[in-house]
Amino acid sequence: MFVEITRGRSFKGLAQYCLHDAGKKTSERVDFVETRNLATSNPNVAWRVMAARHYMQDELKAKAGVGLGGRKNGKPVGHLVLGWRRDEAEAQGLDRGQMVSAATEALRSIGADEHQALIVAHSDTEHPHCHVIVNLIGDDGRLKKNWKEREKLSKFALEHEIAHHGEPIVRRRSRHWEDRQAGETPEPVKKKSRNLFELDRAVERHPQLSPFAQEHRQKLAEFEKKRAAQEERHRRPRDRLKEVHDERIRRIRKSTDQAIRQHKTEVRKAHKSFWAELHKRQAADRRQFQKNEQALRGSIANAWRLIDWKAALGSDGRPRRGALKNIFNLLTSEVTRRTALEQEQATEKTYLRAKQRKLEQEKADRLRADETRQIKAARQSYTQKAAAMKARQAKQAETFKRERRELVNERQSALARVGYDRVEHRWHEQLTESKERKSRRRRTGGEKPPREKRPRRPKAKEVPAEEIRPDVKETPIDLGHKLQDDFEARMRDDLLQRRKDRSHDRER
Repeated sequence: MFVEITRGRSFKGLAQYCLHDAGKKTSERVDFVETRNLATSNPNVAWRVMAARHYMQDELKAKAGVGLGGRKNGKPVGHLVLGWRRDEAEAQGLDRGQMVSAATEALRSIGADEHQALIVAHSDTEHPHCHVIVNLIGDDGRLKKNWKEREKLSKFALEHEIAHHGEPIVRRRSRHWEDRQAGETPEPVKKKSRNLFELDRAVERHPQLSPFAQEHRQKLAEFEKKRAAQEERHRRPRDRLKEVHDERIRRIRKSTDQAIRQHKTEVRKAHKSFWAELHKRQAADRRQFQKNEQALRGSIANAWRLIDWKAALGSDGRPRRGALKNIFNLLTSEVTRRTALEQEQATEKTYLRAKQRKLEQEKADRLRADETRQIKAARQSYTQKAAAMKARQAKQAETFKRERRELVNERQSALARVGYDRVEHRWHEQLTESKERKSRRRRTGGEKPPREKRPRRPKAKEVPAEEIRPDVKETPIDLGHKLQDDFEARMRDDLLQRRKDRSHDRER
């Protein structure tokens, strides 16, 4: 049994791959489809509901009382693949129920049995297999952790094989678990490339290909060695160019920082005399205040000097509300007069410090603007040089591309001579042909031929809501679109409310 899980970001992209034939809009390879923890059995509605949950993640957290923190750039799409060898499936008597049961147990092994899932079985290959699209966002809006998921799935696959066959089918997996139980770290498994896997499969069915396969592997090894050497030769100048660019940016920023520090030092030296004069005058005021407080007449003089007449009297000359109370407190309380003196001197210090920092900031802003222009010019120069270097290296790599195409053609010709069935790999041929056509047009400067008009696809048949969930009156398609529309409307309302709040704060 083969089992693997990967994570992605697009529910639509994965659903289009699983629910259709490779590179086509037909669905001939889809054997059956089932859903889990979803209020619909329509797969085209199911993935839209999963995407809607991803859009409503913050709202789900708020309803569940969960903080809005956590990873914002996580991958919410899980892609689980379960496959069986042909002989393994025949010995087990694999059917739809067993495939669905295995997919459910695999989800339970990684703690995703309560998450939304879409199970899609394919019948386009010799070995039966199924894909499981998992929504890794739970009911509380939190993204599922991926701690040791591959190890848990490996354990599940081993137990599944023993339960159905009495012994492990994949011996390497069994040996790895024996090493883990002994406290050792198993050797990592390196996957075989698709080309070598295909060649080995053909040799198993046609032993006469064995000499060609051995020679072909040697050619591939030599080719990979030359390609790696060329990549190393190309990598060194790229790294050197990047290092020079980073060093240039670092020097620009260092020079700007030094200029800003130097300017601040000059401004502070220029204001040193102002600060000395202010401290001297405030010390004299404090001594005079203390001397005046020794007599009643001096106390009244201190109070009279500390009264803020602009704040006490309005534009019409009448005292403001609470002004008489403040004047009375100044006349009768030494503590109030001393506090007023301290506040007055603190205000003078704040004013002088703000004036000094304004001069520092004005010069710093000009230096930062100049720094931004220099960095922008440096990045433009780096981009141009990197593009030119990439173009030169691409021309040099054309030789290896031609050699690789020759190896591919040689391998395909050998497989065709023995009648090896490559129907299950037709998608790879189509992709290769498409890339070759694009590359040929790019080299010859030809234009893309006009695209033929295709007939319109018939509208998807809507499933009645009563067949999905009796308490839902809308159809599944309307429900998916409504969830997305409600989310967009809430986002717009929230944005408008925040703008109103900021405007209200500025008015206050």
